[in-house]
Amino acid sequence: EDPPYQILCSDALSFEELSNWTKSFDPRITQVQCRNGVEKAERGVRRCIVVTTTVTGEAFHSEDETSLLRQRLGSFLKSRSTVNTSFKIEIVSQ
Repeated sequence: EDPPYQILCSDALSFEELSNWTKSFDPRITQVQCRNGVEKAERGVRRCIVVTTTVTGEAFHSEDETSLLRQRLGSFLKSRSTVNTSFKIEIVSQ
C-alpha cells in the first residue's frame, strides 16, 4: 500500500524543475535561469545553485519588497529540495 504522503525530492533536482517551481511561485517572475555556483559561508565557501529571476521593473515598489521575494523564494525552494541544497537567489529588474 502507498504511504499517505508524497516524497517530492527523492532524486536529484533538475534545473528545469527548479525553473518551473520558481515561475509558479510568483506571477511577477517572467524568466528563470539556474546554474551551479559557489557562495561565501561561515566557514569558507560552499556549492550552491544560483537561481536568477527576471521580473518587470514596475512589479516592485521598494527594495524591501524585492528582499522579501528573495527570502521567501529561497525558503520555498529549500522546502522542495534535498537537505544539503543551498540556493543563491538573484533578482533582475527588466
